[in-house]
Amino acid sequence: MVQDSFVGWIVKKSSPFSESVVFLDADYKTGTDNGKLTTVSGEDSSEVWHYNNGLSYKRKEPQFRLTHVEDRNIEFWVPTYAYFIELPFRILEADALEHFGSERVGDRRYSKILASWNSVEPQKEIDQYLIYLDENQ
Repeated sequence: MVQDSFVGWIVKKSSPFSESVVFLDADYKTGTDNGKLTTVSGEDSSEVWHYNNGLSYKRKEPQFRLTHVEDRNIEFWVPTYAYFIELPFRILEADALEHFGSERVGDRRYSKILASWNSVEPQKEIDQYLIYLDENQ
């Protein structure tokens, strides 16, 4: 079960869901973008988004069959949730790293590492992650 929150008017505009807080069942094939999200809360409850090998499918009601659709939300969000769930393992593939110093948050101190691919410079098509590693461990 995944809970996601889209808080604030700017963030809400990017949400593909009707409500600002959504609960999802996530089912993925490990190490791929292929998977399925089922909304289990709110107005979109029972809606299924399925993404498999570049094709997107949708089911609105439990009694209906999955139907092939061209849907940018499915194409983006299903692989995105898969990646976030697997981030601790998949981020190890990042080949561009840069140390951004340390930062204290409360009573803990963290090393900040920028992780990306090909370059640490901003790239339109490639995600970058600022990772906080606990120095107290």
